[in-house]
Amino acid sequence: MGEVDDRLGAGVGQQAQRITGVYLGRQCQVRGGLNGAYHRCSDFAFGSQHTYPHDFTLDRCLSGLGLQSRQLLVQSGCPRHELALYSGAVADGARETAGQFVNTHAALADFWHPVALSSEVAGDPVGIVLAGEHWVLSRLDGVVVAFADSCPHRRARLSAGQIVGDTLRCGYHGWRFSADGTCIEIPALGDGASIPARSTLPRPAAVTERYGFVWLAPRTPLAPLPDLAPPSGEANSGTAFLTPSEVKVNAAFIIENFLDEAHVPFVHTATIGGAGPEPIERRDFQRRGIGFTATTEHTFTNRIDSAVHEGVRSEVQLRRLTYRYWPPFTGTLCIEYPDAGGWHFITLAVQAKDRENSRVYKSVTGSETPDADQAEMFAKYEQMIWEEDWAWLERAMSGVEFPLDLSADLHTKADRLSVEFRRILALISSGESLPDELGLA
Repeated sequence: MGEVDDRLGAGVGQQAQRITGVYLGRQCQVRGGLNGAYHRCSDFAFGSQHTYPHDFTLDRCLSGLGLQSRQLLVQSGCPRHELALYSGAVADGARETAGQFVNTHAALADFWHPVALSSEVAGDPVGIVLAGEHWVLSRLDGVVVAFADSCPHRRARLSAGQIVGDTLRCGYHGWRFSADGTCIEIPALGDGASIPARSTLPRPAAVTERYGFVWLAPRTPLAPLPDLAPPSGEANSGTAFLTPSEVKVNAAFIIENFLDEAHVPFVHTATIGGAGPEPIERRDFQRRGIGFTATTEHTFTNRIDSAVHEGVRSEVQLRRLTYRYWPPFTGTLCIEYPDAGGWHFITLAVQAKDRENSRVYKSVTGSETPDADQAEMFAKYEQMIWEEDWAWLERAMSGVEFPLDLSADLHTKADRLSVEFRRILALISSGESLPDELGLA
C-alpha cells in the first residue's frame, strides 16, 4: 500500500505516511503527517504540488499513520484529479482500482446523493456514510443540516449525541454546535470561555430536502438536483416510500439493473415477468448533458389488472416505459398502460456508502393512487418486485467490480441504456471537463 518515510516528517518532528500510485495515468504521491502538519500531493505528470493547511483534522488512519480526510480536502477545494487519490486510500484503506468504478470514487463528491428519507431525520441525530465518509444529519430549528460525523475534540461520533434546542450536542463531553457548525459551548471551560476557532465542524457544500428525501452534495454539485416530480396534471396522486434497503452491491450495478429491461422475464418470474422474453425495441432516446431519457414498449403479464380477473382483457398487455437518468445514481421510470389505461411512476435513488455497501431508496405513485392507502397498496407490490431484484443482485453481483472500460463486457443492441450509463460514469470518473449543462432540465 505505502511505505513509511521518516524524512517526510522532517521539520515537524513526526513520522509520515507516503502512498504512491497511479490515477488516470498520472503518478501521484500523497504524504500525511501524523499531526496533520505536513500534507502534500504531487502530480508528477504536471509538475504541480499542493500543500494543504496544517490544521486539518485527521479522521482516517492507514496502517496506524494519520491521513487527512477527503471531506476536508473537498472543503478546501482540492483539484478533482488529486482529490481522487483520497477516495480509496483514505476512506477505506485501499486505493481505487484502475478501470473500475467503486462506491468511494472521488468524483462522487461533485454530485447530489440521497442520504435519508426526510421522515428518518426527526428527533435524534442520524449518522450516514456516503462514498466512505461519515456525516451526521440533524434537524435544527426545522431544517436539516449536515456535518462531518466527528467531534473535533476527541473524534466521538456526533451521531451518538443529542439534539438540544436548536443545537447538536456531542454525547462525550457536551460540546454544542449551532446550525452553521460553530461550537457555542464547551462545558468544561465554563461560561464565557474563549472557544477555539478550529472547533467549527466541516460541512458539505449543500444539503436539502426534496421529494421526501434528504440530499447531500459534498462539493458544489456539477449537476442540478434530480427532477423526481410525477407526470404533470396529477398533483393529488398519493406517493408511498418503500423502506430503504441495505444492499451489498456496487451502486452502479443497482442503477444499471434499474435501467435494464431484458432481465425482467428471468428475474421477475413471480411478479411482472411471466409473459416470456420479447425483443427490446428502442423507440426514442435523448441525451441531455450527461443525463438521458429513453422510451420503449413491450408486452408483459398484467396480473394486477382487475379487468383481467373479470375476463374482459387478456393478461398479456402492452406497456410503455419512459426512463430518466441523472448522474450518478438516480433514475425514474414512468410506466404507461395503453391497454388498461393509467400510469405508475417509480423513483429509485442509490446512496453509495462504502466499497461494499449501498442503500436503496424507492418511492411510487400512480394515476389510480389518489390517497395514501391506495399508494401503500401499490408500494407493497413494488416491494415484491424490488425484492426479486435485491435477491438476485446480492446473489450474483456482490463483490463484483464495475468496469469503466466498455470493452470489458459484451454488449448487444438491447443494452443501449447500460452502455450510455457506463459512458457517463467513465466521463465522470475521468477528471476531464464536463458539459456546462448536466443532467436533465
